[in-house]
Amino acid sequence: MKNIRLALLVYLTFTSGISNAQEHTVSKKNILTRDSIIYSLIHTLDTYYVLNEKGKQMGNLLKKQLKAGAYNSITDPSLLASRLEKDIKSVYDDKHLYVFYDPEFEQNQQASQTEQAKIEAKTRELEYEKSKNFMFTSAKILPRNIGYVQLNGFVDMVEQAEPTATAAVAFLAHTDALIIDLRFNGGGSPAMVEQLESYFFKEKTHMSDIYERSTNKTTSFYADPAKSKGISLVMPVYILTSKRTFSAAEDFSYSMQQIKRAQVIGDTTAGGAHPTRPIALKGGFVAQIPFARSINPYSKSNWEGSGVIPDIPVQSSNALEKAMEGIYLKQLAASTNDKQKRSIEWQINALKASPENFIPMETLSKFCGEYQG
Repeated sequence: MKNIRLALLVYLTFTSGISNAQEHTVSKKNILTRDSIIYSLIHTLDTYYVLNEKGKQMGNLLKKQLKAGAYNSITDPSLLASRLEKDIKSVYDDKHLYVFYDPEFEQNQQASQTEQAKIEAKTRELEYEKSKNFMFTSAKILPRNIGYVQLNGFVDMVEQAEPTATAAVAFLAHTDALIIDLRFNGGGSPAMVEQLESYFFKEKTHMSDIYERSTNKTTSFYADPAKSKGISLVMPVYILTSKRTFSAAEDFSYSMQQIKRAQVIGDTTAGGAHPTRPIALKGGFVAQIPFARSINPYSKSNWEGSGVIPDIPVQSSNALEKAMEGIYLKQLAASTNDKQKRSIEWQINALKASPENFIPMETLSKFCGEYQG
C-alpha cells in the first residue's frame, strides 16, 4: 500500500508538472498571438489608414497599451476586438473604422474569388436588390405638383439599377419642385451617386473626387447627361437629411449643396467621408479600414466628422413638412392669381394642422353634452 501511495504521488507530481508546462506553453502562445494581432493592426493602420498622422497616433497608443499589459486579461477574441476598436477610436472617432473577429474571413474571401462563386454572389445580390427595388422605396407627386422620391441606399449594381432610377425620375420630371428623401439612407456606392447626379445637369459637371492614400491616386466623379437617358431635371431640388444619413448619401447631399443645385433640409448628417474596405489581420481578426477620402472640388474639403450642415436646420421628423412649406411660400410669392393664392394658403394651413396640434379626445369629451341658447 505504501508503494502504491508513493507511486501515485510521483505520478501526480509528474502530471502536475506536465499540466503546468502545458498551461505555460498555451499562455505563451496566446501572448505571441495577441502581440502579432495588435502589431498587424498597427501595420495596417500605418499602411492604409487615410489619415496618416491619426493612424500613427493610434499605433502608438496600441503599443503603449500593449506594454502596460492592458490586454493581458482579455481571452475572448470578440472582446479583444471591441477593446482594440475602442482604443483606436479614442484617438479619432472615425465612424467607418471597425475591428472584429471573423476566423473564416480569409477562407471565405478566397472561396469567393472563384468564377463560379462570383457568379452565384452576383445572382444573390441582384435578387436581393430587386426585392428592395434598388432602394427606391417611394416616388409620388404631392399637392401642388411637388415631386417626392425616397431613396434608402446607393446600390453597387448601377447598370442593373439604372432603369429603376430613370423610371423614378422620369415619373417626376414635370413637377415644379423635387424633394429627395435621404433620411433613412446609410450610403453605398459612389458610382450610384454619380448616376443620380447625372439627371440634374445639362452639361458634364465635376462633382467629387476620392483620393486613395496607399496608391496616391485620385478618382474623379462627374454628373454626366450621357447617363441620364435624355432626362434633364431643371426644377428646384430639396434634400431631406437626418442623423442617420451617412457616407454616400452624405456625398450626394454635400456635392449637390456645394454646387448650389439643391438645398439641404433636416438634421446634420452622421459625418463619414472615408470609403472603406476589410483587411485581414493575424489570428482571424479583421479591420474595416477607411483607405481613402472624399474631396469636393469646390470647397476643397468634405463632411468628415462635421456631417453635412443643412441649409435649413430642423428636426428630421419635420423636414418634409418644412420643405413643402418653403416651396408653397415661394409659389405664393410668385402667384398673381387670387384663386391660386387661396389654394396655396389652404395647403400651408393644411401642413400646420398636424395631429399634434389637435385637441386630445379626453379633453374634447369634457365639452360634450346638450347646450341651449
